Amino acid sequence: MTVDKTNLGTSEAYKGNERESSLHNAAAACNGENACTFRPDARTSFRYYDEARVVGEAFVNCTRNTLEHSRLLSYAERSHDSISQTYAEAGLALPEVARLPTTGVREEDEKRIKERPMATQFALAYEKGWQRPWQWFSSDQRTVVERIQPGEVSWVEMQPSRERVEGWFVGKKDDYRLHAVIDGPSRAVPDRLLQRTGPMSEAEKQRCGAARPMTTTPVGAAAPRPGACR
Repeated sequence: MTVDKTNLGTSEAYKGNERESSLHNAAAACNGENACTFRPDARTSFRYYDEARVVGEAFVNCTRNTLEHSRLLSYAERSHDSISQTYAEAGLALPEVARLPTTGVREEDEKRIKERPMATQFALAYEKGWQRPWQWFSSDQRTVVERIQPGEVSWVEMQPSRERVEGWFVGKKDDYRLHAVIDGPSRAVPDRLLQRTGPMSEAEKQRCGAARPMTTTPVGAAAPRPGACR
């Protein structure tokens, strides 16, 4: 669980008992609707909450009164996989046959769900093993009502619910095996939203105490513009 989703480790490929020098042949062997079956390892697969991150903006209450308002927060999550990370770490271009819906570009990922056999093979195995569908990406909106005391700052943090699955793509003839770790947003438990308030930083205090920005008169406050009525 200490391994970050952007660094899932190095994938390996085997033909029989011999390790392949690259993942390409094994991925190409799985490039068919029923060419491979994904076999998840339940012992090393798990759900977890990711690190909290700030969503939306922080609100600073410079007034003398308590402020209460509602705002709409939007956030999105994507999947990651060790196959693409292995190619990236080696400085190699990711071949089309090895691509999963993990780019973070929603339109491209939706196409890959339909077009990439390995994505379908993984999703079918996951649903069979965990009795719920896998989701490669997610998005949500929530309305939050904030109550901010004078001199305080308010912000919202989100802890996304995620799931990490480790296993092997195995060819129907048991000739190729391709190890993969896939990490994506989880349907099992909801995301966490944390509303937080705290004291202002020194910079925020100075900004609250600064003079109100004003548009100055170009010719000076005491000198009227030419042609003005007296």
